[in-house]
Amino acid sequence: PTYTHNAESEPVSQTVHEPEAEYFHDWRSSEIKTYVEKHPGCAKQQAISDLSDAGVSRALNRIDQHPDVIDIDERLYVKESIYGFDEAAEVISDALESLFAANGGYTSAHELYQTVQVKLDDFFYDNDAFESERQVFDIAAYIFGKMRYRGKTYVFRGNIHIWREQPDYPMADAGLLIHWARLNGGILTRQLGYDNLERRGAMGPGK
Repeated sequence: PTYTHNAESEPVSQTVHEPEAEYFHDWRSSEIKTYVEKHPGCAKQQAISDLSDAGVSRALNRIDQHPDVIDIDERLYVKESIYGFDEAAEVISDALESLFAANGGYTSAHELYQTVQVKLDDFFYDNDAFESERQVFDIAAYIFGKMRYRGKTYVFRGNIHIWREQPDYPMADAGLLIHWARLNGGILTRQLGYDNLERRGAMGPGK
């Protein structure tokens, strides 16, 4: 998912997806959370099928927008079912702040994973489920999307890219080359640019 809300633009208590806010107050909201609580780590497509059969209309949208449901690599959890979640959120938050400061407001799933891997070793072990770059990216996207951790939201794109705020350049490889050129006084060779992309694990088709 891509989250593009500015960190200071909305109060913490405000629901990000206002048009769907009523979903969180009817029986369907409770039905979705109860289902995921009973089936932690269930495949998202299976949950959509089961909930649709149970009479929950627009199950995909309701799952994606439910504030308590976390989609981690196409598997669903509620925060309470993840051991050590709050501690992991703090580690990820601190890592992102540090990486943004070092990289002009940008980082990647690869850099984030490399930064938090050791500190989250117990978290990975205790949950026996989360240990890949994609999974850490999805957890971060939830923390700074629906959860609005510490009142902040960041921009996540393509399971690779993370920005502190919406950039003023294209959210693709070419845009990142522009970004690094700016950080280097407007000068950046092709080799240095692509070395940056490769080191950050930010290379990818269409990214």
